[in-house]
Amino acid sequence: MDTNPLHLSITDQSLTKLPPCPRCGSHHIKAREIAKTTGGLAGTITGAITGASSAFSGARVGLTVGSFISPVGGGLGAVVGALIGATTGCMAGAALGEVIDDTLLDNLECEDCLYLFSK
Repeated sequence: MDTNPLHLSITDQSLTKLPPCPRCGSHHIKAREIAKTTGGLAGTITGAITGASSAFSGARVGLTVGSFISPVGGGLGAVVGALIGATTGCMAGAALGEVIDDTLLDNLECEDCLYLFSK
């Protein structure tokens, strides 16, 4: 029994708004998004490291000055800093990667003839 009564797929031209293949005219096009994926991953890793080290450094300074934060609080701050840094880095990296995909790379691939092209 078919659970999709509309018989739609993610490659339907009306849903993706991608141009047809310039070689064969097919509407079975997928976005490769290589730079977006790579940028998001690199941003996540870099942001996590930077966020954790910044938060941990701030906690150490606070302890040195005589803050009431305990070593557990400093570790928790590093974890929260890593999460915030990872999220921010991922978003920034993915946004930059999307610009690279759209302007520099052949980001679209025809699923019928495997031709690579850009918008």
